[in-house]
Order: sequence, then C-alpha cells, then structure tokens
Amino acid sequence: MKRQVLGNSSEIWLEYGVNNEKKATVNYYFDEKTSNATRQAFLRAAKAWEKDTCINFTKKKLEAYKEQFNRTEWYEFTKYGLPYDYGSIMHYESKRTNPMMTPKNDHYMGTIGSPMISFIDLSMINEHYYCKTKCVGTRCENGGFPHPRDCSECICPGGYGGRLCNELPNDLGGILNATSNSKILFMTHYNTHRDLDYLKRTYWIKPTEENVKIEVNMTIINGNLDVPGCALAGVEIKNEEDKTVTGHRYAIFSPFISMRHVDYFVESTPGKQIF
Repeated sequence: MKRQVLGNSSEIWLEYGVNNEKKATVNYYFDEKTSNATRQAFLRAAKAWEKDTCINFTKKKLEAYKEQFNRTEWYEFTKYGLPYDYGSIMHYESKRTNPMMTPKNDHYMGTIGSPMISFIDLSMINEHYYCKTKCVGTRCENGGFPHPRDCSECICPGGYGGRLCNELPNDLGGILNATSNSKILFMTHYNTHRDLDYLKRTYWIKPTEENVKIEVNMTIINGNLDVPGCALAGVEIKNEEDKTVTGHRYAIFSPFISMRHVDYFVESTPGKQIF
C-alpha cells in the first residue's frame, strides 16, 4: 500500500474532512481484504504523522473515499518544490535480482521501498495542509521547519537535532575526526524488537584538513536482513549536498541475534571521491 499526495483543488479536501481553518483531519478506511499486519503498519505510520504534523487521522468507511485510490495522471501531482527522495515511503521497492527498476545512482538500491516516513514526506504533508504557516519567526537550520505543534522547536532532517536543527542529535552518537590514518568505529548497539522503532546512532565525520574527501569502508557482518529500505537494520550515509533527502542505506547486521560488532574505516584521502 502506498500513499499519494494529489494536486487537486482545495474543495476536494474540504469535502472529505480536511478543514484548515478549524481542525485538520484526514479520514481513512480499510478495505475488507486488507491484512491485519498492513492495518497495524498504517496505524503506526498515522500516529507518527499526527506527532509531527498538524493533521489528525480518523477512521471512517465511506464509499466516497475509494476514488482517492484510483489511478492519477502525472499532471495531477505536485512536489511542492521539494527534491526527489529515494527514501520516501511512497517510493516502490525493487528486487535485488532481475529488478524491474533501478536508481540512476545504484547506491540508493538499499534505500528505495522504505516503510519508514522520510523527512521529505513529513515536509510535504506539512506543506500541503498549511502546517508551516502556523509558526512565524522560527528560523530552522539545515533544511528543517518549525514544528506545527510547538513553534519553539524545529522538525529536523535525519542527522540533525537540537531546537533549531543545528546540533548533533542526542542519540549517543558523536563527532568523528577523519585523518590520513584509518580509524575504526565499532558499532555495538542493536535491537531486539521486530518493528520500525529501532535504535539510531548519528555520527558526524569531519576532516581535520581542508580540501580533502572522506572515504568510508564498511565491513558487512550479516546481510541476511537486506530488505527494501533497510527496514530491519542498516547504516545510512549522507554524502549528498542536500541533507534533507534520505541517504544511501546498507543493511549490514542482524538485530535479532546475539550482539555483533560492525566496523567501518574512515580515511582522509586528498582528491578522492567516496562514490
């Protein structure tokens, strides 16, 4: 199941339960054939959307909503000026063998098909329902935007934290200094729950010299959970200039077995590109 944002006139949203002058609401219903696992996955996603947007989700079974799932043409869509995001929850997956589609940058192969809400997804929802107009004067950094339920804080892209998105997230990560000598980071944290609320660690890798490229090498310990979007486990590297989009994801360890160590080397090599 995939969700889509349509670029139709505002009347359609008012007719189906969204009123931005009052309390913004999105109605939904489940088809009788929808599995319980799919229903629970959507409910978890809806709860996350409510937390980081000004939208509330209400279950209603009305025949009128079925047209929201009909095929739409390209001219009915709008990107709201946001960049293409391989990690969007709306992006379809592709099989590793004989794939029907592949990213132009093959390092995003492990990113597509993610069941997790990306920052661009959140930004698009807040843009569509005018949530971003609720706060005036809050200056978020690094592509973040004001939290519609608390204008004193910002919603930040992955990799950034703090009130204004100008700090390292408080997730027990840290700052790594890359030098000409290889360094190893042993990642010993892992998960024990089979859901999408797994632990995260954020590291900023900074060179100690100017005009150099940082080279990252990862040692794959267990790739048996290499599922689309790295929904079960993995490492995400953001090396693009636009840090609001999802980075390159690689599944490299299993969170459901005994603790494993994952290491990668950080090298500072003048003039050498990572990817």
